[in-house]
Amino acid sequence: MSLRTGISRMGRFAAVAGMTGVLVAGLGMPVASHAAGGTHKNAASNDWVVVSVAGDTAPTSMVVQRGPNSREVTVDISPSTTIVRRFNGKSDPSELSAGDHVQITALTPVAAATTPATTTTTVAPAAPVITASAIKDNSIQVAYTQINGRVVFVGRGLERMVVRVTANEGSNAAIHLNDIATVDTTSTTPVDLIGKPNGTMADVRPGMVLTFYGLTNREGHIVFAPHDITQLLPTSAKTLTKAAPSNNTPK
Repeated sequence: MSLRTGISRMGRFAAVAGMTGVLVAGLGMPVASHAAGGTHKNAASNDWVVVSVAGDTAPTSMVVQRGPNSREVTVDISPSTTIVRRFNGKSDPSELSAGDHVQITALTPVAAATTPATTTTTVAPAAPVITASAIKDNSIQVAYTQINGRVVFVGRGLERMVVRVTANEGSNAAIHLNDIATVDTTSTTPVDLIGKPNGTMADVRPGMVLTFYGLTNREGHIVFAPHDITQLLPTSAKTLTKAAPSNNTPK
């Protein structure tokens, strides 16, 4: 299994910095209540920040911490662990990645290793390990991700494009107006262009206005596997005429 870190597919954004706080006691209790609120830039006080994820399928584990200077905690994820996105859409370990802000409901923690009584060598206690019964990743969502965006850049290999958001779904939107978003694409990603409904990313040019939705990371401003990419007239750039479907939509 691969170890997804800050340079992973969902971790192209800058490392989380400037956060404060310490690990709380009572890891056998729910670590945080589930709430949809939060900010784009900073984790809420009851959030954990993902440091790394060991694999895309359960059973697996991830490492989390409160802030860059706090102790790391390993979280075991079993097949029975419930994982949801912001607004409670069903998720899975493949959607977790470094930098995500997560809330964890934990089962009884695994006891830390202790120094054997037969030795006088000082041994540092093992890092805490907790088993999660539920994880909510407040950084990712499908609901409220429909955006209009003016194309700023298209990668040479057509593996991504960059757009500036000109319209979104309001206060619950994953990306703010006028912000820059990176969109994961491939050379065969379909694009419905004006005059060419069966286009691909090879036909997209800077300056075009497109509308689409997809699994989006709020912190990274990254849209994964965008759906229904459609070109708009420039005069419609600020008018959103579609809405993203249910948050349970597969990525």
